Amino acid sequence: MLKACAHCGRGFRPRHARQTRCPEHELRGRAHRSPTTQAQDAEYRRMRAEVLADEPFCWVPGCGAPSTTVDHLIPVAAGGTHQRSNLRGCCEHHNLARGSRPLDPRGVGQITGSGRGTRCDGGLAARETAGDAACHAPARRG
Repeated sequence: MLKACAHCGRGFRPRHARQTRCPEHELRGRAHRSPTTQAQDAEYRRMRAEVLADEPFCWVPGCGAPSTTVDHLIPVAAGGTHQRSNLRGCCEHHNLARGSRPLDPRGVGQITGSGRGTRCDGGLAARETAGDAACHAPARRG
């Protein structure tokens, strides 16, 4: 089935249902981003690698899982930056559970009731009673 390119109007065979531009006008990868944005992305990738090398384990007390993601102390959505002082190593579970919520004043990640099927409160209560596996286990649906 041929589809009209949204840019030039020529017919093309789309690779997937949501493709709206012909291969000539399709924006590929990050090539369409401004030089400033590309430089910021490169700086973040460099900083991310540094954080993961410096902090090999999750920041949540007692978690002990390997840091596979970088957590922003002040989320980017709340005006945080990619500067080293705003980043720390985190396991994927705790980073997703915290989302874009800022830290509470006590420094605990406020990751209770994340709405993502977890029952994690920063790992503190779960590990006190049932060990680390309980923190990373999916919540029971009831």
